[in-house]
Amino acid sequence: MYVRTRKIFFLRTVLLVCVLVSQSFIGNVWGQPTTGLAKKPLVLIDSYHVHNFLQQGLKPGIYNYHQYSAFRRAVDLLRNRGLEIQELLVGPYSAEDFAEASLLIVNLPSMDRPPWLVDEIHVLEEFVNRGGGILFITDHSNCYYHQYQLWPLFDRFGIIPTFETVCERDPQHLFATGNGWILIDRFAPHPITQSLRSIGIQTGGRVLSEQASDLLAATTENAWADMGSVPLYGEGDIGLYGDFLPSAAEDSGVQHVLLAKSIGKGRVAVFSDQNAFGDAGIAFGDNWKLWLQLCTWTGRLHEPSESPSATETNRIEKWNAVCYDPIVISDLAESKTGTAAKLANLTNRFTWSGTDDWQLQNLWVWINRFCWCSSNDTYQ
Repeated sequence: MYVRTRKIFFLRTVLLVCVLVSQSFIGNVWGQPTTGLAKKPLVLIDSYHVHNFLQQGLKPGIYNYHQYSAFRRAVDLLRNRGLEIQELLVGPYSAEDFAEASLLIVNLPSMDRPPWLVDEIHVLEEFVNRGGGILFITDHSNCYYHQYQLWPLFDRFGIIPTFETVCERDPQHLFATGNGWILIDRFAPHPITQSLRSIGIQTGGRVLSEQASDLLAATTENAWADMGSVPLYGEGDIGLYGDFLPSAAEDSGVQHVLLAKSIGKGRVAVFSDQNAFGDAGIAFGDNWKLWLQLCTWTGRLHEPSESPSATETNRIEKWNAVCYDPIVISDLAESKTGTAAKLANLTNRFTWSGTDDWQLQNLWVWINRFCWCSSNDTYQ
């Protein structure tokens, strides 16, 4: 009875704190629309070659994986910072679609959507060469045959297609059972990775580049690239997973999950996990901050009220909101060898997940079905 009472009290406390925190910090963390500029930077989201569920997202009653993993929350982060967001729902692309755009987001294409035509590829090449940016979100192996869909585009931008799942052996860098939910805390210096401490990917892919300077986020040396499997005629499970077991034929060692490069006057970036920015994953560690900084750098976005002469680093710093993690509890009654010690370990390493003792991620996702919640670094 005592244990059950404590759990009920704990859950009520968490809910109360989350509601209070969401009310207190929503203006800082999720941002308020800024004013002072007649023309907002335009971000385009491809919903012609791509399935997007921006009107669904993580809501009560929505349990379809693709819908609750939508980028509704991520797009809100951009919109609430004064950017104009438009979905490209009709294709093929034309040059007019990109005349005023700063950034195009392409989130995990699939084989059941139209391919990019030659004229569309030329439009995107011109868009980047004159100063635009494209952010590609990929995923594990060749799921939904997205790498085949992207290959003609990648070829024009000098991006190497990949067909593997990144797996990790180091238990200190795993935040769930298995080898695919990985804590990434190794970053190369870059405006995109500025002040990041750790991010989490949930069965993601990898990126490759002939230029080491293009690679910005990496696993430990204990990782490997698990080869995907494509059935004859593409029949069967189109997740195209491998066996999640290392073999001599697979690339073993440090794997990279983030790539960014300049092309002409523009920029292109690839991040190899869709779930990290989805509604159920963007609150993990610094995933949300990576999203903002990735979009900011790739599209040369800026705060509408700021001078165009400001440096890019300063622009991104101004966009950084209160950094948070969804552990907003404390238990001062426990000794340092009990609950408090466990919480200290979790909060310091951002290793909460669906399999931790407190089921914090499951709780957090459930709360966020009803309202966006956040807390600051001191979990107040």
